[in-house]
Amino acid sequence: MDTELYQEILDNQKDLKSSAPDGKDLTWLIFTAGRDTFALVPEEVREIVRNTEIYPLPFVPPYIKGVLNRHGDPYAVIDVSSFLGHEELSENLFLILNDDNDIAFRISEIREFHTAGEGDIKKIPEVSRSDYFSGAVSYNSITASVLNVTGITGRIRTDLENN
Repeated sequence: MDTELYQEILDNQKDLKSSAPDGKDLTWLIFTAGRDTFALVPEEVREIVRNTEIYPLPFVPPYIKGVLNRHGDPYAVIDVSSFLGHEELSENLFLILNDDNDIAFRISEIREFHTAGEGDIKKIPEVSRSDYFSGAVSYNSITASVLNVTGITGRIRTDLENN
């Protein structure tokens, strides 16, 4: 997440509520893609897969690395780092998302499952751009950007339709 967007989150934080319902703690899956740290709620991830072959696809955007076959089902492999305009990853670690889009994120490593209190979660205001991020989670003096899976899959769908 760029520093300008993160600063906007911090500036607007006093007017926002935590994403945790009723002030309860939320657990986050913290992972890296390249040099960036991200977070997802574990319910958004169906499976974590390592060392699976990727079958290339023609005529797709460069951040789509191909498909992987998991139990007979194909999943489009999205290089998260490349999608966000950073260097392409070469790792073979994937988060298969728990939705109907059949997408797997290529990532670098799983850091930890982190339980965050209300003060550790910062939401992006609705008026701000939040196509790919829905907020940030602080842990161990590190800030993890919370990925907006709906926004990312919407962009992928648009790119595929226009390709």
